[in-house]
Amino acid sequence: MKAKPFAALLLAVSAAATIPTSWAQSPPGASNAERYIPQLANIMTAAQLQHLKLWSAGTAHAARGL
Repeated sequence: MKAKPFAALLLAVSAAATIPTSWAQSPPGASNAERYIPQLANIMTAAQLQHLKLWSAGTAHAARGL
């Protein structure tokens, strides 16, 4: 039954990780000085989330015996 808390945690982390990127888009007519430049923490959080998704998909795949 550890899968349910892990799934809830994964859902919460993925939801939280997508919030900052939704308003980080620059308008089409913005100059270079006004464009959004992501911080290193945002880049690393996105990379960590992708790794977590890949790991959980691989674990689920292996658990099914495929």
